[in-house]
Amino acid sequence: MSKILQIGVKVILLNSAKDKFLGIKRNKNKILQEKEDIDIPGGRIEIGEEPLEGLTRELIEEIGYSLKSDLVLLDASNIVNNEKLQIVRLTYIAENEGIEIKNITLGNEHEGSVLVDFSENKNNHPLLNKSIAKYKSIFGKEA
Repeated sequence: MSKILQIGVKVILLNSAKDKFLGIKRNKNKILQEKEDIDIPGGRIEIGEEPLEGLTRELIEEIGYSLKSDLVLLDASNIVNNEKLQIVRLTYIAENEGIEIKNITLGNEHEGSVLVDFSENKNNHPLLNKSIAKYKSIFGKEA
């Protein structure tokens, strides 16, 4: 049996002040690899799809939103890596997005959205915390 490889793409959408980002809450019935209260929008790309093309599609599906700014790749990490499945998550950041809750319309996968302080937090997905720390380290930012 061969191993299945999937790629997920996510984005941290910062507000105008760059001190908060859009957090989304999954529906309670969704089975998650990690326990988290807050994650960021995105999903898995389809076969043959470019990562940014997939991210654009996922944002429209999940939050009814189209990107307005360029993205920076922050991190590439395994979400799952076992004998049957490997899922790699690419996490981007959009520094100049100026996101507001009123700009989004949630799809059926999520039950809520909130602007979250741009800092590591135990309620965040672990890879989100890793990306926040990496951003601060690389760009010398303090929120």
